[in-house]
Amino acid sequence: MELQDKLEKVLHETRAAWNPPIKKPEMSDFEIMNTIGNGGFGTVKVVTHSDTGQKFAMKIIDRQTLTRKIDVKHVLMERDILTFIDNPFIVSLFCAFVTQTELCIVMEHVAGGSCGTLLNQVKVLPVNIARFYTAEVVLALEYLHSFGILHGDLKPENLLLTYTGHIKVADFGLSRIGPVKITADINGEHILNIVQEFTDGLVVGTPMYTAPEMILGISYGKPADWWSVGIILYEFLVGSCPYRGYRFKDVLYDVVTKDITWPQKKRAVPADAQDLITTLLNTDAISRLGTRGAIELKLHPFFQDVEWYNLLDQDLAFYPQEDQRNLVLNYEDQSDTYSESCYTDSINDTTDEYSTSDEDEVTDDWFTFELQYFCSVPYRFKEVYGSPSPLSYTLG
Repeated sequence: MELQDKLEKVLHETRAAWNPPIKKPEMSDFEIMNTIGNGGFGTVKVVTHSDTGQKFAMKIIDRQTLTRKIDVKHVLMERDILTFIDNPFIVSLFCAFVTQTELCIVMEHVAGGSCGTLLNQVKVLPVNIARFYTAEVVLALEYLHSFGILHGDLKPENLLLTYTGHIKVADFGLSRIGPVKITADINGEHILNIVQEFTDGLVVGTPMYTAPEMILGISYGKPADWWSVGIILYEFLVGSCPYRGYRFKDVLYDVVTKDITWPQKKRAVPADAQDLITTLLNTDAISRLGTRGAIELKLHPFFQDVEWYNLLDQDLAFYPQEDQRNLVLNYEDQSDTYSESCYTDSINDTTDEYSTSDEDEVTDDWFTFELQYFCSVPYRFKEVYGSPSPLSYTLG
């Protein structure tokens, strides 16, 4: 950001603090166009802002589906993270508000579909495209991790494509926030702090992309995201996920116990890519590439020709096709995403259903209290509301 832009932002936020928005955003501000995704808690629709004509993606969550406190907290966490972050490789938040029956999160509409949709169409990505997309994911994670944010559910369906062919990381519904970036001391306690950041035994994510330490219900941290990057890169280059199975717990078992296999001959993966993926899929989180920071990936031979500082300016010579832009499948599909408390011995007896305890049940009073500050309008969309709030300001 240029100095002039920074000064403008400071001045604008100062004025906004004294002159808050005239009105809260509400459903009547938008015209619903079409549905682009369905998930466990609701739908994602393309909407048009009535006053400006801008298109956005609105995640609409039915309150009735939020039966557990942990589900509500996931929604609030996503809202908080999207309100705060500002990065070209991460989807941006426009606003968030509530209705009598729904929670609505309005984000930028990323019109090029997802990498999941792209893989369904082309099966395997060229090495240069796979390298480029992975590099942009690395920059997104570097940014998130520097603010203590673990994404927790990286997969091709959550990597959206702009119409110019660049990556936008989406879906922070299972994300966690830990301490802000810790300097990685290779021989000190800092590494242990990084890999043992969360100790709640909560298993979250999509089984095929989830790190083994999370599956086992032991302590985990941001290195779990780098494991997911390794799985995604493998899928980019091979055309399928290395861990597949008909049953949920079979996939979990394979992730924890089995090594990946590599295609041979014409389908062989380049040696430098194999090495990168292998080091990302180290079951020992302490030794996993990326644990000591994104710089470990940036220095890997697979990325030796990547110009990290101007990825957004690079021409891919590859753009999403028009029909793909209109077919944004799985934008927010949570059907294969899993979240429950699961400990080491439960990998052999886990079921797909979660039994809600009395302590975790959502009551009306608790729900009302938790959502009283849900409505928000980040600075970046000042052109839609004449005097939006600064990032720290929320509407009651």
